Amino acid sequence: MARSLEERLKETLAGVEGSDSKLGEELRAVRDGRARAEAGAVRESLRGPVGPDGGDLARETIVLRTGRPVLAVVNDEAQLEFRDVESEVWRSRLQAAKEALGKAIRAVGRIEVEHHDLDWLGTGWLVADDLVVTNRHVAHEFGLRRGEGFVFRQGIGGRMAARIDFLEEIGGSTSREFKLSKILHIEDDNGPDVAFLKVDQVSGDSLAAPIQLATTTPRSQQRVAVIGYPASDSRIPEQDLMRQIFGNVFDKKRVAPGQVTRLEGGLVLHDCSTLGGNSGSVVLDLETGEAVALHFSGRFLEANFAVPAQTVSEVLRGVREGVSRPSPAPRRTVEPAAAVDLDPSGTDITIPLRIQVRLRPRPQTTTMLPTRRSPRRRGPRTTQTGRAMRRTSSEPRSRSRPSTTTATS
Repeated sequence: MARSLEERLKETLAGVEGSDSKLGEELRAVRDGRARAEAGAVRESLRGPVGPDGGDLARETIVLRTGRPVLAVVNDEAQLEFRDVESEVWRSRLQAAKEALGKAIRAVGRIEVEHHDLDWLGTGWLVADDLVVTNRHVAHEFGLRRGEGFVFRQGIGGRMAARIDFLEEIGGSTSREFKLSKILHIEDDNGPDVAFLKVDQVSGDSLAAPIQLATTTPRSQQRVAVIGYPASDSRIPEQDLMRQIFGNVFDKKRVAPGQVTRLEGGLVLHDCSTLGGNSGSVVLDLETGEAVALHFSGRFLEANFAVPAQTVSEVLRGVREGVSRPSPAPRRTVEPAAAVDLDPSGTDITIPLRIQVRLRPRPQTTTMLPTRRSPRRRGPRTTQTGRAMRRTSSEPRSRSRPSTTTATS
């Protein structure tokens, strides 16, 4: 029997409260305070009590927004403003991590494309001075392998092109765009969900410092934050909950704190609140400011999955040294044998046969690209590339509102 949304919320919150005693104490206080407030409102209401299921669901939603908030980014800083109930626990932790967060925020951008039916595809971040890392399934949208290298795909009305915008903040009309001039590497389908893109330096504007990759294995309950660009997803059944968690604001840079839940199958699992558009987001260690993983997918209210930083580092090392990771072995074809005239009295034929089956565990998740919608035109905006420039109304850019899949806990 399928569990109700309320049951799934309570299970998610039980995990949070059980693994973080200080935050758990605060969340229980929030829950108790809301219950008392609701009881008082019912006694004073002339319309009678609110149904218990509706009250419990609303209460648990508020507790989740407190325990796993999604914060706005303005002027390259996370805004420590919490909806409904102030979280002193997260305020204190994020304030302590302000410097590390600020450096990482400036290195995270939104990957945008031309001649594609979407305006943007996901998130990427500087992993070296002129190198952006993102997910394979993001880069596949505009790039493909040709020979020993990679090229941009032919798109709608021309060859696709890509850039990265390190702003796209809530309430802002400015951008800080850099051209993604070359596709350096897209992992094969049997490898980790990783791709590397070369970013061009713009005269008069400098790139942020890259985010360092952690060299140690992440640990369970390690406090982290995902920085990226969550997009609305019409495919998620719990639309009201999605809008409440993300404040009904999408496509903009956000910070979502949480923790590593476990390591499984060579992946890092975490419980930060994410959606589609977060593909390629950095999973940042709040203590060290290093990247512990590259987020790529998730299941709503269940788990999020990320490629460990050590794996990203291994792939990057191979790209720099010109050493490709092993590709799947080519399939061998068997030529049919020549016809044999058999003796009617019977002939025994022994045929050597070997069957090899290779199973590779893969989480049953949904990758997190924006879903397609009909394009609409973007209005004027300001671009920061050394100096501010106003995009005129004669230079509109088509845009499909990204709406994509999934993961929050």
